[in-house]
Amino acid sequence: MRTGAKRYNPVLEIVMAALACLVFYPIFLIAANAFKTREDMAFNPFGPPSRTGFTWDNVAETVRGMDIYKPLLNSVWITAGSLIAIIVFASMAAYPIARNRTKLYGALYLFFLSGIMIPFQLAMIPLYKEIKALGLMNSQWGMILIYSGVFLSFPVFFYSGFIKSVPLELEEAARIDGCGRFRLFWTIVFPLLRPATATVAILSLLAIWNEFGLSFLFLQKTSSMTLVAALFSFRGQYHVNWPHMFAGVLIAALPIVIAFLCVQSYFVKGIADGALKG
Repeated sequence: MRTGAKRYNPVLEIVMAALACLVFYPIFLIAANAFKTREDMAFNPFGPPSRTGFTWDNVAETVRGMDIYKPLLNSVWITAGSLIAIIVFASMAAYPIARNRTKLYGALYLFFLSGIMIPFQLAMIPLYKEIKALGLMNSQWGMILIYSGVFLSFPVFFYSGFIKSVPLELEEAARIDGCGRFRLFWTIVFPLLRPATATVAILSLLAIWNEFGLSFLFLQKTSSMTLVAALFSFRGQYHVNWPHMFAGVLIAALPIVIAFLCVQSYFVKGIADGALKG
């Protein structure tokens, strides 16, 4: 039996085009203003650079003025360490939660869910006192510890839905062959979680790389600042250097774009499967 052809809906097309413009216009605005002179930006803040207003100086001066390599390395180190910790601990925590139906593991699942529902800002003061008491202020290891805890809840929730879809027969066959539980997880279960891992990695990367409040609070020395926190240096007491600010935002966004392009197929599959399995 042949089904009818899909009808063309011009209203839906117009609505989707309008939504796409709303999403991409801020990106265009950042890219356009990053290459404008101050004069061109003052007279034309919402359009593309004019022929006389286009310049690469903003990017070059931003790189020199921020000493961008140190904040960039700080961001890469903190983000990479946090991502590894989140993926390892979240997947390992989600495995027993997904495989056990006892009240204890149900309570643990609700505990991790509460981390999604309760804003971490409520714990800012005790967290600050604890980090200061441990001597981890202005420490990259301290930020890795903080981010690993703050952004752990959603990955546990996301991984648990995927692990439930892994057939138990695979694990039973591995146990019969003498495979231990730790080895079973890392050699049998975890490789099947690639879409979930890609999704968790991209979402966590986006959250950690763009995070400002915690990094600005706990990394107060210039030598330890992340790239996003270093952008705050373009804000003076009475004015903001907007061309340099936009250039810095553009530079800070490039690693996120590159990372997404590398794993976009896994990311889309993980989001689609997570909607069904979560």
